[in-house]
Amino acid sequence: ALSLLPFIVSIGSEISASLEFSKHPYPARKASVIREVPIMDLAYIECSPSSDSSLPTVLLIHGLDSSSHTWRSIQPLLPSRSVALDCRGCGRSPMGDVDDFTTENVVDDVKRLVESHRFLHGSDKKPFVLLGHSMGGRIAMSYAAKYPADVAALVIEDMDIRRRPVSSNFIPLVEHLALNFHREFESENAALKSFAEVGYPEYMVLRWIKEGRIYRKEPDQQESKLWSDVNPAFRLLCYRQFFDSDCGEKSWNALAANGKNPEQFPITLMVAGVGTVCDESSVDDMVELMGDKLTVNRYPQGKHSIHNTARESFMKDLVEIIENAAAKE
Repeated sequence: ALSLLPFIVSIGSEISASLEFSKHPYPARKASVIREVPIMDLAYIECSPSSDSSLPTVLLIHGLDSSSHTWRSIQPLLPSRSVALDCRGCGRSPMGDVDDFTTENVVDDVKRLVESHRFLHGSDKKPFVLLGHSMGGRIAMSYAAKYPADVAALVIEDMDIRRRPVSSNFIPLVEHLALNFHREFESENAALKSFAEVGYPEYMVLRWIKEGRIYRKEPDQQESKLWSDVNPAFRLLCYRQFFDSDCGEKSWNALAANGKNPEQFPITLMVAGVGTVCDESSVDDMVELMGDKLTVNRYPQGKHSIHNTARESFMKDLVEIIENAAAKE
């Protein structure tokens, strides 16, 4: 088992929870996977509520240009245990061979974590609430379609099922640089330069530095090298595998077929009101296919990251989903 690094988070006087980080080393430039099936051991952040809870665990999957970092302010607010993972190539999870980056392997990375983590597998192996933001929503759909028995409720945050060609990526990535991107830097200027060469605008990288997506490996040492949780290769490969394919429609159709079973878990689609990536015609298709198994929640003031921009409404709805999933068990 991996050792954990504890980090205590207190919010106000009523909530106190412990964030624990899987002690993964920073991935090497060329991380090899020596096993017959190229499935990753993913890094993650786990969180336990300050009081005992019988509520289902929440498994959180981030989107593009992100990592488990996006959930750090959400996890301590949850009434249940939670696990936020770093997808392969993001955060502290290694990328492995880019040729092994397929929808099947990315989904089975998650399954490997589920089978090994005590919050998700456990002795009773209760179903968990699965929440995916943006690109993570595509991964969550694919996982729930393939492993429906694991899921107590599925939450898709601002993502639809329409096909998105690689050419629609608003960042014109230089392919060979993206696929061989090294995420360690000597300085902020070096990070800015490397991301600019790949195709990212400077304002995005400066925002990541401010937000903590790019940070010093040794926080207390001013001369420490920097590390990026963001990986251009993940963006490029996700466009190829999850977006520029029928992955979304296939997963949703499979979920809709499962929905004929009265024991099928409920699904919630959260749609941002400002700068949503959801195409309304695609949302209509999702509703038509899923019927009354799907609830669509809209957040008029929420931007694409609803959990960070409309947090109060987001948390109210998510807690209700968790509690309803517990009541159904």
